[in-house]
Amino acid sequence: MERALARIAKDEQLSPQTRNDYLTAAKMFANWMVKQKRAARNPIAAVEPLEPDDREHRRALEPDEAARLIAAAEAGPTMTGHDRGGNVRWEMTGQARTALYRLACETGLRRGAIARLSVGDFDTGKESSVTVQPKANTKNRKLMTIPLRRQTADILREHLRGRLPAAPAFDMPAKWETADMLRADLGAARAVWIAEGATAEDRAKRAQGDFLAVVDAEARRIDFHALRTTCGTWLDQAGVALSVAKRVTGHTSERTLQRHYHRATDNQTRRAIEALPLVKLRATGTDDAAEQRQQPRQQPA
Repeated sequence: MERALARIAKDEQLSPQTRNDYLTAAKMFANWMVKQKRAARNPIAAVEPLEPDDREHRRALEPDEAARLIAAAEAGPTMTGHDRGGNVRWEMTGQARTALYRLACETGLRRGAIARLSVGDFDTGKESSVTVQPKANTKNRKLMTIPLRRQTADILREHLRGRLPAAPAFDMPAKWETADMLRADLGAARAVWIAEGATAEDRAKRAQGDFLAVVDAEARRIDFHALRTTCGTWLDQAGVALSVAKRVTGHTSERTLQRHYHRATDNQTRRAIEALPLVKLRATGTDDAAEQRQQPRQQPA
């Protein structure tokens, strides 16, 4: 069991918490086997879970990164997934991926919720919005109606044109393929950005940086769920109240929202430090009191 969990965690890049969830499920099944008298004992009862890792494993995209990702998708070729027999399982044009990424970044919807959206769930009129149906579509099983930006609604209207109301809004890939699809567009966007360097030295420096990188220097990765992290982080940076951010993301707990979706990057932290009031120091690096101590006393006349 320990070897299997280690292999799965490595292959699927699971966090310690998710690996522990796998172990919990296996233990529950083994306990059921004992209860049903199909096994004399639980053979994995002594397998210990890993210590929780409080580090964040995803990062939010910078606005410029998101813009470049969407531009790369729009200019990119159609992506297709096939089954073992060669039949098409899913197909997403550049236009479809453009609409998908914008929707995910601006609403924070999970991949599963987006996959179950139908054309009729979108209102691209004057009061544009997307309605996520309860139970089947949302983790907290509540009806959600999220406003859409005007430009995003226009893109979605073009994407959905000619489809029946009950038709799926997106021909979504499987969970693991969705991440691969996004990373392909991310790689294309990064290649364009690196090529924009003015000199060979500049291009080499960009290639070593984290901008549009799938994994950054802190080992935080970008997958499709990172677009949800992006939405929560952007809401936080825009000063949106937590009560409003909860309605957008569908969370009931402000603590969960702050823990998982409000993420600052190194660049944002640096800008925050640089925005602090400037402390003016004397050229010598000493304060007035120290300088006075060093000056000779004036002799009385």
